[in-house]
Amino acid sequence: MPPSSYGFNIGDQLISVDGVAVADLLKQFVPYSVNGSSNPVSQARLAAATITERFQGWYPRANTINTNATVVIQQQNGKTVTYTIPWDVTGTSVTAEGPVQSPDSGLPTSAAIKSRTFRRGVTAARAVAEGDRVLNPWAIWSGVRPPKVETPQPIYMAPLKKLRNMRALSTPFVTSGLEPFGNFAPVFNPPANFTLRLGAGATDEFVSGTFPLGKLNIGYIRIPSMEPNSETNALKQFAGEMAYFQANTDGLVVDIMENGGGDGCYTQTLASFLIPHNFRGLEFQLRATLSWQVAYSESLFQAEEEGAPQWVINLYSAHLNVVKKALAQNRGMTGSLAICGPTFDTPPATDNNGNVLAYSKPMLVLVDNFTLSAAEILAMFLQDSKRATLFGTRTDGGGGNVVSFDAGAYSEGATRVTESLITRSAPVQTPGFPLLNYYDGVGIYPDIVQDYMTAADLATGGQPFVNAFSTAITNLIGK
Repeated sequence: MPPSSYGFNIGDQLISVDGVAVADLLKQFVPYSVNGSSNPVSQARLAAATITERFQGWYPRANTINTNATVVIQQQNGKTVTYTIPWDVTGTSVTAEGPVQSPDSGLPTSAAIKSRTFRRGVTAARAVAEGDRVLNPWAIWSGVRPPKVETPQPIYMAPLKKLRNMRALSTPFVTSGLEPFGNFAPVFNPPANFTLRLGAGATDEFVSGTFPLGKLNIGYIRIPSMEPNSETNALKQFAGEMAYFQANTDGLVVDIMENGGGDGCYTQTLASFLIPHNFRGLEFQLRATLSWQVAYSESLFQAEEEGAPQWVINLYSAHLNVVKKALAQNRGMTGSLAICGPTFDTPPATDNNGNVLAYSKPMLVLVDNFTLSAAEILAMFLQDSKRATLFGTRTDGGGGNVVSFDAGAYSEGATRVTESLITRSAPVQTPGFPLLNYYDGVGIYPDIVQDYMTAADLATGGQPFVNAFSTAITNLIGK
């Protein structure tokens, strides 16, 4: 049902739903802002999405909503109008706790939990989102994408794979409002005279192209996720785009807005195509536990038995020794550990002859409140190495690997926890925080602050935002 059927449009203001003011609804829904980390703006935006979409897997009281919502809208002409809008209901609601399970009955799987949840979304709100996608101003692929290609890994890589997992919680039962991560399309319309290179094909992992700014030619590439459908294909495409941009552009805009993360070491590899000199790679501090000691000991044994690459054996040996030392000294944290290779030092990407393949010209990186986890690592690499200027708003603040657990034999719940802390190459001062060498709970603060969530941007497809970052990259090239 199009918004025009109700008479409200983008730019009108939502005042209340079912007699509850928007400000009060935000306070009510912030505790259920899954993926909001610690950034209050991220939390508020996810809480705002919950006003029109109540997913019971994240908001337990979703089943208590009436059949219709009474919605009060203030139009741009100042007139206040009340609408009655039906909720679109899918799935089966959970109305009470089940009986206590027998301890030997087995733990519930996350799939079973999801099958007993349901979603309610306001029809008109969903129609607005669908209408925006139909416009497709970038002319990018909008059909079904190929299934994800999983790269088989030896069993001994399990601890490292676990540490590399840095992504937003996802579910197939919500729309982009509650889960605004990994959208293939940029949040703004393309700059004037933009020429598309990647993005129109079903197997394209990026949206890329060029656009003119006066006598300058500017490259643009959007990285929608740090978990591509095919990592092999993605790295091949990214290397090709960097080579083209190096030869044909004066500067580059890298867009990681709404990137919900993925594999931290894939992120480090992308960074090696953007930083033409050595930089400090991904490093963690772990909470030293006997579980980590056992995991490293077993994986080290398996790696040696199966003839793993020497760097893997060296890395496991180093991790095991650090964890054992921390336990022996009764310390909580291990200190920094390299994750993606045997050392912290990471070289730029090179060809077989040793020629550097990394882009070396001025670069602007677009970040926002929904730049999360492994995507924040890329922002961190580029900012800490002084390679690029970050432009946008403070990122979400999810700085560690995340793992999910069933809550126990007597519970049907599940939980996610962070098992590590990503450390920065040097302490950083973020407004409102003390000097810190990590970004978990803090986020990455941009060098140039520019919020695209304004009435003018929403009404014009982000034109003020595009103008602002166009000016910023022009200034960088001028320097």
